[in-house]
Amino acid sequence: MAGTVEGIVIKGSTPPEGPLPAGATATPLDVAGFWFIDITSETRAALGHDGGDRRVSGGFFELSVGVERWARELSADGDVMYVFSEFFGGTGTHDVVAWRNGEVLFGPWLTSTSNDGPPRAWVTRDDMAINKGLRALGVRARYEIDEFAQVGLDRY
Repeated sequence: MAGTVEGIVIKGSTPPEGPLPAGATATPLDVAGFWFIDITSETRAALGHDGGDRRVSGGFFELSVGVERWARELSADGDVMYVFSEFFGGTGTHDVVAWRNGEVLFGPWLTSTSNDGPPRAWVTRDDMAINKGLRALGVRARYEIDEFAQVGLDRY
């Protein structure tokens, strides 16, 4: 099975205040107090990626400078974590970085279940970056699933 998830996870009792960029919607996740904003091509364009600034933050596959700037701004109201996951046939990557008050809270963590491809820490599925990031934000996996599935990111 193949899949890609890219977005912003927000820890807060309410969704982000103020207008969101075009194409962005804050959706509650399966763990109370967590929200997800899917990064779509429309959102990326609204944040300047299609306006000529196609730079990607160091080491990341997809984290554009505009998305990073916006996530840092959102972190003024709570913990914000950028997530990227790409899997195909059981092998894949997780990339995360999180901010609080505009400063890096943790990361960047770039992990892979394989040692093939771009440089990433080669780890087991339980130690993939998104799982570690969610644990750092207080999510605890239950029912023999990982944190990624616990919050419902597997739906995306």
